[in-house]
Amino acid sequence: MFPKLNAWMIGLACVAACGDQAPEASPPPPSSPPQVVVGTTAASAAECPFGGTVVSSGLDVNHNGALDNGEGQTRTALCSDPPVVPLPPVAVRLVSEPEGEHCALGGTAVQSGPDRNRNGRLDDDEVEQVEYACGEALVRRMAAEPPGARCIAGGVAFQFGRDRDRDGELGDDEIEVTEAECGTELARDVSVQTAADAAALAGITLIAGSLSVTGSELTELSLTHLVQIRGALAIANNDALVRVALPALQTVDDELTVAHDRSLTTLELPGLHRVGSLIVARNAALPDLAGLSGLNLAEREIQILGNSALTSAELPITRIGDALTVEHNPQLTRIAWSLLQRLPRVRIAANDRLDSVDLSIIEFAALDDVSISGNALLQHIALSARELGAIAIEDNPSLTNVIATLTLFFRGDVVIRNNGPLSLTIVGSSFFGLPAEITGSLTLSGPVQTLFSSPPLVVDGDCTIDGTQLSVLDRQNSLAGVGGSLRLTNNAQLATMARLGLGGGLEVRGNAALTTLGFLSQDEIEGDVTVVDNAALRTAASLAGLARIHGDVHIASNPVLTGVFGASLSSIDGDLALDHNASLGPLGLTRLTRAHSLAVTDCPLVTALDLSALAAVSSMEIHRNATLGHLQLPRLREVDLGVFDNPRLPACEVVALFAGLLGDHQQSGNDEIAECK
Repeated sequence: MFPKLNAWMIGLACVAACGDQAPEASPPPPSSPPQVVVGTTAASAAECPFGGTVVSSGLDVNHNGALDNGEGQTRTALCSDPPVVPLPPVAVRLVSEPEGEHCALGGTAVQSGPDRNRNGRLDDDEVEQVEYACGEALVRRMAAEPPGARCIAGGVAFQFGRDRDRDGELGDDEIEVTEAECGTELARDVSVQTAADAAALAGITLIAGSLSVTGSELTELSLTHLVQIRGALAIANNDALVRVALPALQTVDDELTVAHDRSLTTLELPGLHRVGSLIVARNAALPDLAGLSGLNLAEREIQILGNSALTSAELPITRIGDALTVEHNPQLTRIAWSLLQRLPRVRIAANDRLDSVDLSIIEFAALDDVSISGNALLQHIALSARELGAIAIEDNPSLTNVIATLTLFFRGDVVIRNNGPLSLTIVGSSFFGLPAEITGSLTLSGPVQTLFSSPPLVVDGDCTIDGTQLSVLDRQNSLAGVGGSLRLTNNAQLATMARLGLGGGLEVRGNAALTTLGFLSQDEIEGDVTVVDNAALRTAASLAGLARIHGDVHIASNPVLTGVFGASLSSIDGDLALDHNASLGPLGLTRLTRAHSLAVTDCPLVTALDLSALAAVSSMEIHRNATLGHLQLPRLREVDLGVFDNPRLPACEVVALFAGLLGDHQQSGNDEIAECK
């Protein structure tokens, strides 16, 4: 193992250690001269990285026949040669080559390189050379690897080759690369195409990659020992597949997809309790999800889409990390799930026979961003959570009942639009006497018949009540306050509004039965005021208490409205327009000091326009007021003014008014024969 010692060292050792084989002599007397002795020790790793020996020599000063510390005079390290490391074997890998730059019609890429980690296959970082076999598709298959030299206890052989005879299958004579994985666990992605492939996996318990069963001709997939898949499981586009039986499978860490398997009727995965995501889509014959009877956790989402025969989506699911989507399942009749944690997003749409939806978060968590739309026969919706997020319930023509139960508030907008003649019930918490709250806006549109909220509902944003069948909005049992603007439009039966606070503008339009606007409880409005086309509206008593309006005002086409504003109104930041109000008498604008513009048109019962406090307005138009006899603007100094077709207003009074004002002035069609004092 070590090189030969130098001749002088050997001789020196012999002098010290080799002599006649006489009996051991007594140590020489201390006065005799010391003898030369030699010692050996193992070399350190620093001296000899691959092992070796250190030879030391010196004079035996103490005459004990050994080389002690302090007696050494020479020291030589004799090191072993480095071991000869064989070069790594060359590994080959075959990869499908798509149509493109290297192969116009596709083919196979033959990759090669040194298997530096000696794992028996070519890894991505080991590829050093690529050749292309164009026109020869890559085919593969799996087979059981029997116990032997490659796998002591057996395993799975992965075989690859080019389809030289173009029959779509890997023949024995086409096998070019074989990779074996030993034992019952596989560390790669696996694709099953044939019954033989499935049989090769019969003893596998764990797949560290993904398992794909796509485009096969299998009628049954049965893997009785498989417990875990750390990647995804895809079972898709298998036209003949009728049954999937994975009785021992417990977890799929990534996505589980069952899709486009048109003959599939039976799923048997009773032990599966956790998936990354679940997608069940467009399986024409699958009647239910009973085969997922243990599934309680989807870490990301669940999608149930376009399953023609699915009548039940019952699952024991308790946690969905991101989203639930149920769409285009024409036979599905009911959705009823109770979850234990927050559900961020729900989409339920276009399920033709869906009759009821019951979703609840039974622990102290939220149900957010709910959209339920286009379900033709849906009649009942019940949502329950600590917090309900944005909700959109739209275009469900048979819907008659919506119940929302919450502990805290709605976090976001609530839109209920174009549904059936429904009853909306909101059940909030009565803790501390707080109202039920919508932190965003509220839109009720369509034939909503009743709105009941206990405690009363407060909307922080805008509130739109449009085209409903509501007859009353009661402060005690429905709407108590609006933080933004309030729109009441086209509610044919709405006759009564309780008093409420309003933080924005007001639009009251097309409410045929509404008789009074006696519901405002403030002296300013932070926005526009529009009161138009309300056939029965007689009084706007609540507007009579306003002192300032921070926006435009338009009062028009209210045929029986007799009064609008009171003497307290002093300022309008925008335009004021009063037109086509056949019964409107005194306008109550005697203390109005400013407006951007002012127009009074086609108000036949307005006999006098007393604007005695008005000091600032950019333009005015007074048109077609049949009984208007006087126009008073004593404080105004400048305005663009047009006065037309007021047959009882003396033209001489108008001309005199013009004389005291700066601006562009025009008049015609007024009473030219009346005399002025």
